[in-house]
Amino acid sequence: MIPVYLHLGFMSTAFLAMVAGIVISRFFKNKKWWLKAHKGLGSAAVAMALLGIIIIAISVQASGGPHFRVSHAFYGAAALVLLLSSPALGFAIFKAKDKTMIPRIRKLHRWSGRITLVLMAAAMVAGFSLAGFF
Repeated sequence: MIPVYLHLGFMSTAFLAMVAGIVISRFFKNKKWWLKAHKGLGSAAVAMALLGIIIIAISVQASGGPHFRVSHAFYGAAALVLLLSSPALGFAIFKAKDKTMIPRIRKLHRWSGRITLVLMAAAMVAGFSLAGFF
């Protein structure tokens, strides 16, 4: 049962870091520190989510159960893919050689973050339902 609680803790922390990163990028762009905080929180969200996925994947593998049998796993997998692509798009904004691409990359980055947050929330609801919380 401990791996489930670790998974819950890491994934909840990832979700909160993602929310905080989005809030900072939306409401604190007038502060000098906003970008550093945004990048740090995004990186923390990725790290926490990867730890949460690794822990539960090892636990499911050890139990002999199938990995993708419930909606929680599918929402989580989709969220993880976008969670990995969002920072990549963010970093691409600063590395773009063709400066005309920056507005498109920025738009993709913003929408990727928003959709990631929605998928993370869906995975949380499905996970809580699976665990019997409601």
